[in-house]
Amino acid sequence: MLDEQSRADGALERQVGTAALCALAAEAGHEAHTSAEAMRMLLEDPSASAALVELSRRYALALASVIALLDPARLVLAGELAQLGGERLRAEVARQLDALVLTAPPLAVTVATDSPILDGAMLLSLGVARDRVFTT
Repeated sequence: MLDEQSRADGALERQVGTAALCALAAEAGHEAHTSAEAMRMLLEDPSASAALVELSRRYALALASVIALLDPARLVLAGELAQLGGERLRAEVARQLDALVLTAPPLAVTVATDSPILDGAMLLSLGVARDRVFTT
């Protein structure tokens, strides 16, 4: 039977959320209490590469589902963990994704701002305003 926290978490959270990341760190011999702490420990420990491969596989499985449903032109990993993982995480997720799907879109890593939705809305509205003012 699932405990109360497991019922509250979604499927992706159970695979790559804080508890999952801390469990991967524990399997690699590190005690972490936050996902960022777990990611840092896994990145700093050369002997923890299997845990990073497993984490990347989990991300790739989730992204494969997105690709199957939405067929995006590009995928972006964003947020604190993507920033911490950087190119190493991006490259491994891309490698795992290539093994799962026939044609994977480009995968990038970015750091989301404090207000990514507002920033995106501002850029979109600026583009609309430019089109209306400068298109004759």
